[in-house]
Amino acid sequence: AALDPEASHIVREFIQDRRKQGRTIFLPPHNRDEADRLCDRIGVFKTRLLVVDSPENLRTQLFGRKIIFHLRQADSQLERLVNGLPQVREVRLLDNKLVVNLEDPERDNPEIIRALVGAGAEIQFVGELRHSLEDIYLEMIRQYALERLLESGELEEVERRHAEYFLSLAEESMQKLWGAQQGFWLASLKSEHDNLRAALEWTKGDLARSEMMLRMVNSLWRFWDIHGHTSEGLAWIELALKTNPGSQAALRANVLRGAGYLTRQQGDYIRAKALHEESLAIFDLLCERKNELNPR
Repeated sequence: AALDPEASHIVREFIQDRRKQGRTIFLPPHNRDEADRLCDRIGVFKTRLLVVDSPENLRTQLFGRKIIFHLRQADSQLERLVNGLPQVREVRLLDNKLVVNLEDPERDNPEIIRALVGAGAEIQFVGELRHSLEDIYLEMIRQYALERLLESGELEEVERRHAEYFLSLAEESMQKLWGAQQGFWLASLKSEHDNLRAALEWTKGDLARSEMMLRMVNSLWRFWDIHGHTSEGLAWIELALKTNPGSQAALRANVLRGAGYLTRQQGDYIRAKALHEESLAIFDLLCERKNELNPR
């Protein structure tokens, strides 16, 4: 049952006192914040006991240690710069933040800060991303499900169907983001943003899937713009255009138009003009071909 703050404090002190006496106490994690604060070890169950370890060890094993560098303006060039440093395991560009996975942040943060400042980045502040017990549980279940899918040989098919579903969702939202239903579709895409990212990740590194990536970024650039994910959106668009240089012309022209719009939002007007001109040149060529095929 829920306790008021005073009763919660009394119960917490009682548990901590018994722990100091060497007593073992089992807590059901209905209140995950309290469990995180009080428990030396956490067990995760899903048909069987999957793991038992301390909350901090589980965080490090599942997610590593992730440091968030909040910048005045971040872009894919800064992402590549940091990703090229030897101590960096992984970098993710989110809005104007770089989320950097490090083995030892206390040792490595100064060098990353020096590299960013040397590249002209303005660092607003630096903090560590701390995953909750709920994140730990969901990640353990995700890994368990992946193991079962691998064993059954169904993983590739499930990932393909997942990507197709979220491509369909993104394309359905594309026109709706300009009309009266904008609020509903923005909320829908926001709630599914991690699934949309996962679908985009699935299309990476495979030429057969590259057109799906282009279609998805073409559908999502308006969402990225409204929700302030400009840098992330441009990074995906850049990758999509690079992966599929021979894509269908009209689709490529639309993606370039979206890239020009997002680039303009970042204040890079020269680059934005070049992207819009490249898009317009493709549209002009398509119109010329259409006129040649259908002369008046």
